[in-house]
Amino acid sequence: MAKRSKFREMASEEDLTARTEQSYNSRESSGKYNDYFTDDMPLQKWMCNEDSHIIDVIPWIAGPNHPNVAEGKPTHNVDIFVHFGIGVTESAYICPARMGIGKCPICEFQAELKKKKNYDEEYVKSFNAKRRVVYNILCYDTPKDEDAGLMIWEASHHLSEKNIMAIARNNRTGSFIKWASPDIGKTIEFQREGKGRNTTYIGFKFTDRTDRKGNPVEISDEILDEAINIEDYLDIKTYEELVEILGDPSEEQEETPLSEKEETYSEVEKRTPRRQVRKEQEKEPEKEQEKEPEKEPEKEERPQRRSRRRTREETQEETQEETGTTLKRRSRRIR
Repeated sequence: MAKRSKFREMASEEDLTARTEQSYNSRESSGKYNDYFTDDMPLQKWMCNEDSHIIDVIPWIAGPNHPNVAEGKPTHNVDIFVHFGIGVTESAYICPARMGIGKCPICEFQAELKKKKNYDEEYVKSFNAKRRVVYNILCYDTPKDEDAGLMIWEASHHLSEKNIMAIARNNRTGSFIKWASPDIGKTIEFQREGKGRNTTYIGFKFTDRTDRKGNPVEISDEILDEAINIEDYLDIKTYEELVEILGDPSEEQEETPLSEKEETYSEVEKRTPRRQVRKEQEKEPEKEQEKEPEKEPEKEERPQRRSRRRTREETQEETQEETGTTLKRRSRRIR
């Protein structure tokens, strides 16, 4: 009997199928824009695609690391501020300044940019910390989504929480709907339309919690116990780590690659009058006798100098993942 290959000994058709599914789910990813969760995050992220959705938000008891809620109190989300498109990998990082836990070198760098004359407003705004919200959820869009169990939904505050709160309050009585209650709460239905900067969430409404047959259901104790303290899995970098991620701003002082007809002022200065004369003589020797007495050379006008950053900004592509704008840019460090 012929010896089986190591691959056949170790691999299974199920493993290959799982890898195919993994590749399919990540087919739109560029490999950039890493999120701000720790590597040991136990739940998968729910991808809110362009479609109609049915979800339940699952509450939990806040721990000591929750940024918005006192320890021991119930909560249905974590509300945070995030800088997007930072560093070489153009990743996302929680802003310690907006979270009230320390200084933020990204915010400091943005403040320095604003002090410059004629700064690019769009470029400076790209450093704004965006408000994000993270939930524990159950999704009922398809049987497959239901089988996935608990997931986390990381979304724009503007597109998600703001819309939920708009229907959570009875404007006539001023009272609030107990939509997040595991016993008498509500299912949330809405629709996502568009992609990138054109993304919108519309049609938010509360419906009764029922199964597919219309029978009333409650959130089980098992599900409540599985809900994670999301705040424990936020990857909040130190000031020094963020400085390292930003990189070295001195790189922006380098000259932009020149076209065939462009040169910098420093290159102009390097040419000596003797060299200029020799080049002119080589090109036009017949005019040597007609050469007039040398005059004091006029001051050469300094060519316009393009900064690397401006050139890159003019060709930046903007992307948005649910919320926000993510701009390409060089990594940089605060001076």
